[in-house]
Amino acid sequence: MKIRISVLSLLVLMTSALMPSAAHSAAAPHLTFAESYDSVTVGGGGKYLLFHFESSRELVVFDVVEGKITNTLPNIGVGSLIAAGGEYFVVVQADKRLLMRWKYDSDKRDKLARFDVDGTVKVALLGSNADGRGPLLIGGKVAKLWDLETLKPLNMQGQVLGGSSRFGVSIRVSADGQTFGAIPTGYGPVAYSRMVVLEKSTVIQKFGSTSHATRFAQPTADGSLMLLPGNTIYGPDLKAVQADALNGMTCLPTVDPRFLLAIRFVPSRNEQLAELHVCTTGERQIIHRSLGYLEMAPKGNTNSRRGFANALARSEYRYHYLPSAKKIVTLPIGNQELFYRPLDVEGDLKGQGKPYLFVISNPRVHVLVGEAFQYKLETLASAKQLKFTLEDAPDRMRISRDGNIRWKAGSSDAGTASVLLTVTGDDGAESIHSFDLHVTRR
Repeated sequence: MKIRISVLSLLVLMTSALMPSAAHSAAAPHLTFAESYDSVTVGGGGKYLLFHFESSRELVVFDVVEGKITNTLPNIGVGSLIAAGGEYFVVVQADKRLLMRWKYDSDKRDKLARFDVDGTVKVALLGSNADGRGPLLIGGKVAKLWDLETLKPLNMQGQVLGGSSRFGVSIRVSADGQTFGAIPTGYGPVAYSRMVVLEKSTVIQKFGSTSHATRFAQPTADGSLMLLPGNTIYGPDLKAVQADALNGMTCLPTVDPRFLLAIRFVPSRNEQLAELHVCTTGERQIIHRSLGYLEMAPKGNTNSRRGFANALARSEYRYHYLPSAKKIVTLPIGNQELFYRPLDVEGDLKGQGKPYLFVISNPRVHVLVGEAFQYKLETLASAKQLKFTLEDAPDRMRISRDGNIRWKAGSSDAGTASVLLTVTGDDGAESIHSFDLHVTRR
């Protein structure tokens, strides 16, 4: 495949933390494929993007950290499904019932196995951060879970989401591969479903409902939130979460459980720009704003405007933010281009020269009676020293000077335990952090 790489120095990207006053010109490296790709899959903990080109039967691996193509595999034919995890990716040849596993940096197949699923196979999903057994979900008439290491079916109790129905099903997976969100398509009203994969079983719960044509249930990286159309967000308890700061935006997951993206289009003179916000997952708090991304914004005619608007409304995977590498990749509609830029949230915060303080960590929220609960707060802060204070918390809960919370739930704590705390910096910045723990008996 022929690929053209260029730098578009005329793309203006204005970046600021919280306030849009600072602006700078950013040259955006730009890669153009010779043909349109048919699918893109995230893997390697977000390090890799895998582009499948059915007409040329190729699979192209793009390294987000290095900013270049690092592998190309031939003979990946029409109808192949791509599922990618932390260490491996799998090509599912549905018609031949074959599973082919590769490592990202090798052009030699690592493992080959057959699989047995009734009906037409339309779904193959694997969390981009998932290692060990995965699992790999393959959906035909019914869906099954496969062990990523052995490429054999997992013996699990409980049903598996993702089997086909008369009208089809939309199913998505969290980056850690342990939570799946699904909803039938084509008729309604109908409820959403969440499936959590445990060690030896699956747990499926229904929540919400819709009759709208646009339907998806996208788990965040650790499955703590479910992102639905219309900027509807459900929390770990499958109750709607209020996020007023993100009204009018579309929320997208990242591979990092600490962060979300929130995106909208804004007018600027005779054009529109894409406005991208980096937010904390736990508090849905905006910590960084960047404006520009001209390749991602509607232009001129009605078809362009409708195309970009529909892509965003459907939560198509067109914005890939990798916080660990301080990079963002954008994939315009048309499926033939790739733009990659630096996105250094902490560097931009420091560059403001103003005090800032954000709690960016998330606790695990399900606790068993008698189990030791521990949660180390993680912050982005301008201060050299921080003070952590429990303002309202269950009995016996303690927080250390370095922000480490410890607690053991007693039988009387069964139910919901609310926690409210403050973090203050020696520069005057403050952050309020709250969460609920759901305590159950063994």
